[in-house]
Amino acid sequence: MHRFEIDKIVGKINEKGYTLVPLSLYFSGSLVKAEIALCKGKQSFDKKRTIAERDQKRALERQLKDY
Repeated sequence: MHRFEIDKIVGKINEKGYTLVPLSLYFSGSLVKAEIALCKGKQSFDKKRTIAERDQKRALERQLKDY
């Protein structure tokens, strides 16, 4: 990567809610290369929705198991 690309990514990471995620690692001769992605975390209402869906799925599986 070029210096300005690294500086841009570092600036985004320092903002609230952004993180750098490695997607894959691979070897190219004696070098190790990584594919990376800049991601924004979930909002609190998204987290609540995910938890509620997971609880509903567990309850359904319990009922099917008992049936």
